[in-house]
Amino acid sequence: MWEWAVRALGVFWAIGGVATLVVLRRERIVDMVSAALFGRLGWAARGRALLLTLGAVLTTASGLLLIGLDRAAPAVLLVNAAVQAVWIGFAARFLPPEDEDDVRAAARRRNAFAVWLAGTVAVIAAERFGAVRLEAWAAVEAAVAVAAVAVLAWQAYEARSLWAGGAVPTAGGEAEDAAEEDGEGTAFAVFDPSVPHRLMLAPNLYTEPLRDPDTDWTFHPEALDLAADLVARIDDLEADVRAALRPSREEADVFVLSPVERAAFEVRIVALVEELRPHALDGDVTWWLPPVEEAR
Repeated sequence: MWEWAVRALGVFWAIGGVATLVVLRRERIVDMVSAALFGRLGWAARGRALLLTLGAVLTTASGLLLIGLDRAAPAVLLVNAAVQAVWIGFAARFLPPEDEDDVRAAARRRNAFAVWLAGTVAVIAAERFGAVRLEAWAAVEAAVAVAAVAVLAWQAYEARSLWAGGAVPTAGGEAEDAAEEDGEGTAFAVFDPSVPHRLMLAPNLYTEPLRDPDTDWTFHPEALDLAADLVARIDDLEADVRAALRPSREEADVFVLSPVERAAFEVRIVALVEELRPHALDGDVTWWLPPVEEAR
């Protein structure tokens, strides 16, 4: 019975770790835009990304080791507990809450840390008192270690522009220096309109409305050789979508539209997509709108 309880805890943490990595990758897209436009991010933001990524990888690794009832699980649990403690202290010192959402996020961090400590103590106690037997599975340990290193390397490669500042991925997948200096030394990314791109029209709160779906690079429609009227209508759509967005009742970090609003915006965005096709690689233009939630 105890063995299955430990395995179930491992499944929960492995899934949670992977889900956190997915969320961090989405956040990194926004951070990459900021880094490309304004130079490298501040060290506090980079520290946050590093600690959260390391914690997510360790959470996934510990979950996999618990599923396999591997002897290395307690050690990884303790290491991750130390990383979480450092993250909580780092956030409290260098990323103080600025609004109620930040206060709630800090409370969730503390609660998650308490749950992690309780689970860690339970696993160690179960092994110590013979309720669970953890075995030495060299193949499992090697596979988890290789996977963890590979994921960390991949995450570091994707986040390279956040550390260097101004390094923007190109259509070929390589990073190139795409920054120019203005009179005050601020780095601004350069979009090359002479190179054909697949396009996505995606008005949202955080980035410019046009996106290259192959690189996640976002830009303003003025970067393309578009008619002034088309640029103005894209700007109007973006402004109207942003004005209509509101936080979801289920998840405050997600912004939604009502069904009526989204239907009206869909008519407009489909028409704009057709006008953008002559300016895209092979006429490939897609669109995205925020999700729907019924009004109260």
